[in-house]
Amino acid sequence: MTRHSYFCVTIVAVLVSFTETATTPNVTTTNANTTQKTPSVTTVKTTTTSEPTVTTVMSSTTPAKINYGYSCKSENPADQCVTKNAVCKEQACTCDSNRYFINASNECALKINYGNTCNSEIQADQCDTGNASCIEEKCSCESNRYFVNASNVCELKINFGDPCKSEIPEDQCVTENAACIEQKCLCDSTRYFVNASNVCELKINYGKTCNSEIPADQCDTGNASCIEQKCSCESNRYFVNASNVCALKINFGDPCKSEIPEDQCVTENAACIEQKCLCDSTRYFVNASNVCELKINYGKTCNGEIPADQCDTGNASCIEQKCSCESNRYFVNASNVCALKINFGDPCKSEIPEDQCVTENAACIEQKCLCDSTRYFVNASNVCELKINYSKTCNSEIQADQCDTENASCIEEKCSCESNRYFVNASNVCALKINFGDPCKSEIPEDQCVTENAACIEQKCLCDSTRYFVNASNVCELKINYSKTCNSKIQADQCDTENASCIEEKCSCDSNRYFVNASNVCELKINFGDPCKSEIPEDQCVTENAACIEQKCLCDSTRYFVNASNVCELKINYGKTCNGEIPADQCDTGNASCIEQKCSCESNRYFVNASNVCALKINFGDPCKSEIPEDQCVTENATCIEQKCLCDSTRYFVNASNVCALRPNLTSNETLFLPLNGSVSTNAFTVVWLSSSITFKFIVYANGKRFPSYPPINSVTIDDLNSGTLYHTKVKIQVNGIESEDAYEKDIYTSKFQPNHNIKVLNKQSKSVIIMVILI
Repeated sequence: MTRHSYFCVTIVAVLVSFTETATTPNVTTTNANTTQKTPSVTTVKTTTTSEPTVTTVMSSTTPAKINYGYSCKSENPADQCVTKNAVCKEQACTCDSNRYFINASNECALKINYGNTCNSEIQADQCDTGNASCIEEKCSCESNRYFVNASNVCELKINFGDPCKSEIPEDQCVTENAACIEQKCLCDSTRYFVNASNVCELKINYGKTCNSEIPADQCDTGNASCIEQKCSCESNRYFVNASNVCALKINFGDPCKSEIPEDQCVTENAACIEQKCLCDSTRYFVNASNVCELKINYGKTCNGEIPADQCDTGNASCIEQKCSCESNRYFVNASNVCALKINFGDPCKSEIPEDQCVTENAACIEQKCLCDSTRYFVNASNVCELKINYSKTCNSEIQADQCDTENASCIEEKCSCESNRYFVNASNVCALKINFGDPCKSEIPEDQCVTENAACIEQKCLCDSTRYFVNASNVCELKINYSKTCNSKIQADQCDTENASCIEEKCSCDSNRYFVNASNVCELKINFGDPCKSEIPEDQCVTENAACIEQKCLCDSTRYFVNASNVCELKINYGKTCNGEIPADQCDTGNASCIEQKCSCESNRYFVNASNVCALKINFGDPCKSEIPEDQCVTENATCIEQKCLCDSTRYFVNASNVCALRPNLTSNETLFLPLNGSVSTNAFTVVWLSSSITFKFIVYANGKRFPSYPPINSVTIDDLNSGTLYHTKVKIQVNGIESEDAYEKDIYTSKFQPNHNIKVLNKQSKSVIIMVILI
């Protein structure tokens, strides 16, 4: 038997007898740990029948409990374990998960809360916190774990940089001195992370030793880096002790602080001079490379694109890529200075080879700055200019002798001879001029003649064709332009216009000529109707009052041509006397003609005073203007009625002849005259036309009802009359469908009496026409 299969064994002996009783002896069983006595069992068998009867009697004792850690039966609910509070779990006596085994007292005690006292000598897991241990007599987490109160667990600490929870107060980070910052395990601002040792070390002071292999920000100085194993500023920064910061170096020319000993300026070789980053006096600034370079010796190559003072020679500049003096200075080698050049006429030193004189082209002559003999001094520009050739531009304000020609002067800004001299090119001399009319030399192009504006013409001093000679002033004056003032006392041809004369002290054309500006000629004037040029503003036409209209000499619209007098007379007002023998349009009224020696409208037109026009007469039915008194309508006998050309009530329109014809009336066409008297005693009557023939209708109206005749029938019956009624009766005639405007009217009263009525009708010509009214 093993420790885990410990149990009690009982041996039972049974004595069976049919006639006697037997007793089983005691049996003792021994196992490795315990000696126990087997209980005795006595069996008595009594035979009363043919088959025997057996009776069994059995006695027992309670089994012993099982030691901690030994086998038990989990299916047995009984408390099998000798250890206090132990349970049979997984076939062995053990403690439940919320308890731990104390060997000394053989009990399962309740596990201990985190942070409470425990016993480090007890090997069992005493702490109820997951992954906790009894450390220094307290339930605690191991150094690589931290306590999470919410879950009562010692969680593994978090690696550097991994997420954590700021709301947990415990030290969650496995990295020494790290903290949960912004939900990550990090070093605070006073420390840096060392991966090799997994520690947040305190940052290193400026200038102290650091480890450049560690990528972390080791230095406690702002913007510092580990450079060559020391906490230092990068090359573009400098250390500010007061604020413990590596500040960005200062750009060239920007303010700096002279009291800071560090190199503050980003520009190489620059220094803080008078509170600005500048180059010292031995250097100059190169913007492209941001360097203060050493200044360059006189005459050596420099860079003209760099604006800085590159040259070490005082007052020198970079000119054409060399350190040189400006044009107003010269180089003094002894003092390494560009000295100001010497003013014109001031003392100089002939032994100095440099150009000492500020005046351009001057030289040190007899120890003074002067011009040589080929030049003259111009004070305004401070230049020794080359003397000027004859006729070239000079400056009359300059007092110096500018011209290289003998006897020449600066006249009107040119090197010229005085007015009494002329230039002889061969000898480069100004010779005295020749009198008017005296011999000269045509081959000499210059003005040889003393007479102003004269020329050498055919070997004599004369005026040219554009001028005339005025003896009093000894001048060849320019001929005078057309219409300008001239002098009629001078016999010479003064006017430059061809065919012009001096008339009333002006250059003018004679009355039979006109001025053509383009050719500057007085041309003969042009006959009426002949071609002219409208673009010429002058009076070109010989006809009085004519003008050039549409390229011909014509009268304008306000005049007409009278051939006999060759005059354009003013046109004649409407209704005024004109001359019917003159074919021209004499009347100033539009479309008017000279009719019966008066300006009038033709028969198909009418006069409109407002516009002074003979307008075309208006067609029948078209709009007209009642306020115009003239006969406006083309239709004969029509008038302007209610702003239209219409016939009046006595006429009707005949389209074929375009006439307003008189309507037929009782005066013409044997107009009947019907003097009916009294009353008619009937309900009908007949009107009979008693002419021998009838060529027109006659119409009878009774109380407005119309009863026409039908020729050649000469009677009309009026029926359906009411007796005892007054009938207003009219009789009209009708010709060509037009009823007469007038009518014979009479009232007839129908009574109950029936008298006979024969009525004689007379027209106004006393022709007898009888209309018989027959009573029915």
